[in-house]
Amino acid sequence: MACFSLGIKLFFKITNVEGTKLATKYFGHDCTRDFIARIVQKRTSRIDTNDIVEFKDGKLRIKCITVANRKVPREMQSIIRKEISSRIKELGKESVESFVKGMISGRIQQSIMQDINKIYPLRFFEFRKTEVL
Repeated sequence: MACFSLGIKLFFKITNVEGTKLATKYFGHDCTRDFIARIVQKRTSRIDTNDIVEFKDGKLRIKCITVANRKVPREMQSIIRKEISSRIKELGKESVESFVKGMISGRIQQSIMQDINKIYPLRFFEFRKTEVL
């Protein structure tokens, strides 16, 4: 089962059926290709990260996309990538449910973007894909 809104598809697995009610479990999310193509433009740098995070109640693979205002030197890209990975690893203190709520509301993206903007000016930061492991 998928839920689609604003370029993001949420995936749920049905765990239990009781009459007309379904119990679901979060299974992951994905950004649409047109959404990503719209935010990545010429003369900007795209920085991708791929991290596995151990939460209290599960394990997720989290893929992020970061777009800078202009071309970023490779050394700076690795610094940005390391900082994003360390911030994402800190999220493991939460539960998967609170992470998903923060991700959907944009609260987590804003806090990470504010921290990375101190290192290098960013145009956009988004969780591109999550998968339950």
